[in-house]
Amino acid sequence: MTAVALRDVRVALGGSVVVDRVSADVADGGWTALIGPNGAGKTTLLRAVASLVRYSGEIHVCGDDAATL
Repeated sequence: MTAVALRDVRVALGGSVVVDRVSADVADGGWTALIGPNGAGKTTLLRAVASLVRYSGEIHVCGDDAATL
């Protein structure tokens, strides 16, 4: 089962795109690392998963739309 599914996730902050077309599947019960340089959008992507920032695309957590959780 997929715990988190991202499909073409895009986040723009202050008129600038900081996350662009990210797609990924995170397996249930596994470990996943999100790495990259400062300013790459790692925290912004996690904020999108938690529905703390507006995003376009699809984010599903355990099969449910993250925006409805």
